[in-house]
Amino acid sequence: SRAPSLVLKLPESFRTIDGTHCFATLRRILETARNLGWNALETLEAEASELRAKLNQTGLLPDT
Repeated sequence: SRAPSLVLKLPESFRTIDGTHCFATLRRILETARNLGWNALETLEAEASELRAKLNQTGLLPDT
């Protein structure tokens, strides 16, 4: 995985901390989707509640 080397480069790659956080969040979402065999575009277009429900079905997200 390239995540450790990517983390070192992030602070120098973005103009704001918020941009860095947004990128990291999207990367985590897409990495999880890829690991679960989900379509990346469908994952990005989905509502948060729909993604939570799908994650609950996998057992990866604790019930709230």
